[in-house]
Amino acid sequence: MQLQSYMTAIPSAFATGVSPYFTLLVLSLGVRLNWIQSPPQTLEFVGSWWMLTIVGVLYTIEIAMGIIPIPAASKVIRIIWNVIHQVVTPLAAALVGVATAGATPEATLSVGAMSSAVAIVPQTIKSAGQEIVDMAPIPGKILIFNFIKDSLLTIFLGFYIFALEYPGLMAVMVVLSFGLMTVLTLQMGSALRWLWFHISAIMARFTSLVSKRRKSDTLPSAHIALLEHQTPELVCKAMAQKGVPKANMRSGYLSIFSEQLFFTYKTLFGYRLWKTNTDSLLVYFHRGALLNVHDLHYTDVKGKQRIAHFVTLKSREPLARQLAERFSARVTTSDLIDLGDRFVEGAHKAAESTADGAKKTLEQGRQAAETLSVDLKQRTDQAKVVAFSTATNLGRVTQERVTEIREVASPTLAGLKEGLISSVGRLRKKEVDVLPTPIQTEDQELER
Repeated sequence: MQLQSYMTAIPSAFATGVSPYFTLLVLSLGVRLNWIQSPPQTLEFVGSWWMLTIVGVLYTIEIAMGIIPIPAASKVIRIIWNVIHQVVTPLAAALVGVATAGATPEATLSVGAMSSAVAIVPQTIKSAGQEIVDMAPIPGKILIFNFIKDSLLTIFLGFYIFALEYPGLMAVMVVLSFGLMTVLTLQMGSALRWLWFHISAIMARFTSLVSKRRKSDTLPSAHIALLEHQTPELVCKAMAQKGVPKANMRSGYLSIFSEQLFFTYKTLFGYRLWKTNTDSLLVYFHRGALLNVHDLHYTDVKGKQRIAHFVTLKSREPLARQLAERFSARVTTSDLIDLGDRFVEGAHKAAESTADGAKKTLEQGRQAAETLSVDLKQRTDQAKVVAFSTATNLGRVTQERVTEIREVASPTLAGLKEGLISSVGRLRKKEVDVLPTPIQTEDQELER
C-alpha cells in the first residue's frame, strides 16, 4: 500500500514542480467535473470552489508575470517571484503528493518529503530555462515558453488522471517522471549557477546605486597560469551565457592581453581557457535592468561566424563599458542601410513633429494677434474716452479762467476808460485856453 502511495505521489509532485498552480487547477477541475471518478478522500478538498478560485487567481498572476510589460522592473519582479517559489513549490508538491496518494497518517511525512524532493528538480530547471528564454530577442517569448510548458504538462496530467483510474499504468507514469527528471538533472548544474548568478544580480543592482567598480578585477592565480603568468591589461568578471563551448552558464573572467580577448573559467575537471583573435572581433554592449550583455561576433578557427554572449553585473557596468569600448563594433553595409532607414524614419517623425509644432505655433500666434487686437481696441476706446474727458475739462477750465480774467479786467478797463476820457477833456480845455484871438489882418497873421 505504501509503495502504491509513493508511485501515485511521484508524477503529481513532478508536475507540481513544473507548474504548481496549473497542476492544482487541473486536479481541482478533474475532481469538480468528475474526470477523476473515485478520488481519494484526501483529494476531495482540492475540488472545492474556494480552492479552485485561489489556484485560478494565482495561475492568472503567474501568466501575467510573463506577458504584462513593466519597464525595467518586470525582470526583477519575475526573478523575485521565481526565488520565492523555490520555497513555495516544494511545499505545494508535498501537499499535492499526500492528497493524490491518499497516504496513511504513518506515511504522510515520508510521502510529503519525497514529493518535495522530486519537485525541486523541475522547479529549478524551469526557473533557469525561463530566464534563458527571457534573454532571447523574440517578441512574446515568455508567453510562448509558458504555452509550450503548460501544453506539455496538460498532456502529462491527462495521462496521470487516466492512470489514477488504472493503477497498473501508474508505474509507466513513474518511469516517465524519473526519465524526465534524469534529463533535467543533467542540466541542474547550469540551472543552479544561473539562479545563483541572478540572486547576485539582484544584490548587485542595489549596491550599484551606492558604488560601481571602475578598476580592473583581480585575476586569481589559477587563471593567471592559463595566461602564462602574464598580467592582463583589463579584467572583468562575467558569466558565459551561450556561444562558448563547454562554458555555458559558467562564471569566469574576461581578460584583454596582447590584443586578444580571453575567458577563463572553472569546471569540475579543472580550469579552462577560451580565446578569440581581435582582428575578427566585434563587441556589442547592451544595458539591461539587472544585467549588462556583451554580444561577441567572431570567426572561429574553421572560418565560421560565431556569436558568444556574456553577462556582467550592474555593479561592474563602468568596467564592462571599458571592455566594450576596446572592441567596439564596426559599422557594416547592412548596419548602414538599417541606420539609413532609421534616420529616414526619424527625419520623417521629426518633420511631422515640426509641422505639428509649426501649426501649434501659428495657432498660438493667431490667438495672440486676436487677443492683441481686442486689447488695442479696448485701449483705443479708453484713450478716446480719456481724450474727450480731458478736452472737456480743459474747455471748462479755460472758460472759467476767461470769466475770471474778464471779471478782474472790467473794473480796470472802466477806470482806464474814464481816466482817458478825463484826460482828453482836460487837454481839450487847455487847447481852448491857449488858442489866440481871431486874426484881424493878414499882416498880423503872418507876423504871428
